Amino acid sequence: MQPSEQPLLIINGRISDDVWQLIQADATESFKPESGQSYLLPLPQWLASAPDFSGFAGFPGVWINGDDPVEPLTDVVALAPVIAIGFSNFMDGSGFSIASALKETYGFQGDIRAFGSFLPDQAPYLRRCGFSSLAFSNAADAELAYSLLQSAKSATEQSYQGSVDQPRTPFARRLGR
Repeated sequence: MQPSEQPLLIINGRISDDVWQLIQADATESFKPESGQSYLLPLPQWLASAPDFSGFAGFPGVWINGDDPVEPLTDVVALAPVIAIGFSNFMDGSGFSIASALKETYGFQGDIRAFGSFLPDQAPYLRRCGFSSLAFSNAADAELAYSLLQSAKSATEQSYQGSVDQPRTPFARRLGR
């Protein structure tokens, strides 16, 4: 995804324009923040700029690839408002694990965003693993994912699997565990 693209975002139960501009790793040398803009920086640049972030309108978010290790994010979780996880292809499940670890192990309370190559029908699973927003490069995919998330809302309440937001299964709740 190039920085000039304006993806659609599913967040807070609706589709909206994404106000966060993703800065590519190869563009960091020429990158200069503009007043009033929100940025998602690659992790190395975020770590190099923290905690000063002079020239930025506010704290930038950070992005990593789905196959990157999660440990370097330990310093990020307390400060970044958004952690975006890039999917290189729809068959790579590493991003699901990273989102779950950010919520369950590191206690991240901000927005966990999926971007890149994932399918709209993966949206309910992304949500169950801890993603709070999904960035799509085309409106048809965003609309389909939104529809699937709405359909899955009632089904999620009856799922027999635990999730980040409902760790106790119905069976465990029935047994009082």
